Amino acid sequence: LMGDTPYVPKDRDLLLQQMQEIRDMVDDQLADPSISQSLFVMHVGDIQHGKKTNCVEEFFTRMYLDIKYESPLPFLLLVGDNDWNDCPNPAAAKKISDDLFIGLAETHWLDWVFEQNFTNVEE
Repeated sequence: LMGDTPYVPKDRDLLLQQMQEIRDMVDDQLADPSISQSLFVMHVGDIQHGKKTNCVEEFFTRMYLDIKYESPLPFLLLVGDNDWNDCPNPAAAKKISDDLFIGLAETHWLDWVFEQNFTNVEE
């Protein structure tokens, strides 16, 4: 569970560090078959400070790419009020966010989830 990061562009290093810590944890857990393989990351929103980042598309895109390529687990993002409502143009920010993040879990990690949860099921 995470939230309020990366709040501003300089916080990206913190997000990447957190992804590495999650990757290390996952590697340890996947090595132990007695631990459940039903793992995921939940971000409770506010990936930016809308008034400081101005909710530019590049910021959303950078977060999308970081999630897609750096998260070792399915990643669910709840869009926070800072991610659209606090933006100079809330409607435009919501559209950018929706276009990037809705469906990300299904399109990017569906194969991973299936492989981790169903490949060792005995028939």
